[in-house]
Amino acid sequence: MGNKICILTFAQGDNYGAVLQAYGLAKVLRQMGYDPQFVYYTWDTWKYRIISRMTPLRRRFANFREKYIKNFSLPCYNKEDLAKVCEDADICIVGSDQVWNPAITKHRALHYFFDYLPDGCPRIAYAASFGRSNWDFPELYDDVKVLLSKFNQIGVREDSGVSICSDIFDVKAVQVLDPTLLAGNFNEILKYPRYKHRLVGFMFNPSREYYQALGIISDILNVKTLVMDLPSRKTSVEVLKHKVSPFSSVEDWVTNIAYSEFIVTDSFHCLSFAIMYQKQFIFIASNKTLMGRAVSILSILGIKDRIYSTPSEVISSRAWLNRIDYNEVQAKLEVLRAKSMTFLEAGLSVLR
Repeated sequence: MGNKICILTFAQGDNYGAVLQAYGLAKVLRQMGYDPQFVYYTWDTWKYRIISRMTPLRRRFANFREKYIKNFSLPCYNKEDLAKVCEDADICIVGSDQVWNPAITKHRALHYFFDYLPDGCPRIAYAASFGRSNWDFPELYDDVKVLLSKFNQIGVREDSGVSICSDIFDVKAVQVLDPTLLAGNFNEILKYPRYKHRLVGFMFNPSREYYQALGIISDILNVKTLVMDLPSRKTSVEVLKHKVSPFSSVEDWVTNIAYSEFIVTDSFHCLSFAIMYQKQFIFIASNKTLMGRAVSILSILGIKDRIYSTPSEVISSRAWLNRIDYNEVQAKLEVLRAKSMTFLEAGLSVLR
């Protein structure tokens, strides 16, 4: 199809969830016959460029983008650049990820509500996330309310996002699946696994207690551990008791999850892939302000009991030994996937 679809999300972020949700949406759109273009909106600073060169992660994320996401616009540094890149777009999509969380986007916040698009340009949000349960940015209220009223369709990732749209901004939104779960599977990016049947840990906020919990869980399950997070100075020597793989490529990260025996995480997208590949897991809510996305999807799927508040709560419990019934989970997931595809197809109907 010759239509130009521009997607604004965090596809340039060196973050597993950011690039995988972008690839997931691109995969679905390509299967529908479209060739979407991602808006290359760069936040790079000279400090970040210097620091990023000190680890292999920067190149590994870049390699993934070049191989799988592929189609990017010229770099955009400001509102004028964004407007120029999208001036001939037939439709613009914002999302997924926390694109509507001003705590992350900061002075760029309104750009993610398409403040640079002319009124006549069709626009939809797909699985956009506010990243929190409340709207805590009153200084942006008036502008965001006007900009949201211009959207053809609004799909948000969490049920709290539906409430924020209706109760705060008086616009209708529907809850849709994150693109990783919408895509169904990521088998095409899997590699030959170096590690199989491991207890895989991936935490944004690792702690000494978390590594202790991994050791206890691995003893109970009688499996070896594989840690994919970046240990901090606070974690002490506990991390040395585990096999550590802190600079995994995106493909290896997904492969380790797909071939794991059990998963412990505080990451929403690690959780998504655990569900995708039907793994037993524990979700530790290490950041209470950002746990709404996990609560939302796990509540819908009927497995909210996999959420724990702290590693110590995990250690004192054995409820996580009860296996998830993935027949029931998959049935519910298929309903959500069909609903989400219907939403996306309706939003793109302006291209027909």
